[in-house]
Amino acid sequence: MLSRNALNVVKNDLIAKVDQLSGEQEALKGDLEAARQAKLRLENRIKDLEEELRRWAWPAGRGSR
Repeated sequence: MLSRNALNVVKNDLIAKVDQLSGEQEALKGDLEAARQAKLRLENRIKDLEEELRRWAWPAGRGSR
């Protein structure tokens, strides 16, 4: 009977830990998705700025020849 109670305690502790880790995993999935979206926005902004730089640099480079 004592070993059965000990096993139940361990089982309940493990179930609680799985629940905790599952919650943390869900939170981290949300953080990861937010980071991916931020990265995509920044990559798009970089592309826009690079294109703007090319537009500004092209006439200046053309005039110096």
